[in-house]
Amino acid sequence: MRNILLVVLTALALTTSGCIANVTPFGNITDIQEVDLSSNFKTGETCAWFILFHMIGPFGDVSVVKAAQKSGIKKAEIVDYRIENYLIADRTCAVVYGK
Repeated sequence: MRNILLVVLTALALTTSGCIANVTPFGNITDIQEVDLSSNFKTGETCAWFILFHMIGPFGDVSVVKAAQKSGIKKAEIVDYRIENYLIADRTCAVVYGK
């Protein structure tokens, strides 16, 4: 019985501490030298939750368009993504900066 418990706990530890790949939708990375970083940008953000290593979800919308519309941005200058990992869930956010 003790060996079975040890095997179960080892399997649980390996599955919850393993590596997981987060794929962000970065398909078009451009040079930002022409962006005036000293100006005041509006910021918009949309987030979605995923549970059990992306097996359940998304709960929410990680849309650049929705983030811009929500904050009143008419011209997006910079788009960034933030991923927060927790024990059994993770949160992915799209952050839009613009005017």
